[in-house]
Amino acid sequence: MPKSIDMHDLAFAARRLGVRDQVKLVNFGRKNPRFQELLGASLFRYGYHLYNQYRPAPDWYVQDFAQFRRAFCADVMLFLVSAPDALLQIRQLLEYGPNTRFGAGREHGFHNCSYHFLRNVLGYLALSGDSRLAA
Repeated sequence: MPKSIDMHDLAFAARRLGVRDQVKLVNFGRKNPRFQELLGASLFRYGYHLYNQYRPAPDWYVQDFAQFRRAFCADVMLFLVSAPDALLQIRQLLEYGPNTRFGAGREHGFHNCSYHFLRNVLGYLALSGDSRLAA
């Protein structure tokens, strides 16, 4: 079984991941539901999976977040493909569809990462055999 630190390094790599690496992250998340729960809470609180060129998020003054730029860290959401309830915005997107709008102040960050959010929703629908996938 892959170690958490190895998966962390893969998820936060400063490059776009290939399909095989994406599947590794999805599978790790599926096998570790508590990890998914804690990760969802962390993403919701700090927003380091978002990319907003107008209002940088996360707080760049927190040194541990300085590496997260230009949505490279959005791949971390792959851990949550099988658990859309772990992150409020993924659950809302799943419920209300691709035209969902998120709160003021972070709207640009969500818009710029919309493909990552949609990837999670489509992945969840495929994994669960949901009939909404065709739509």
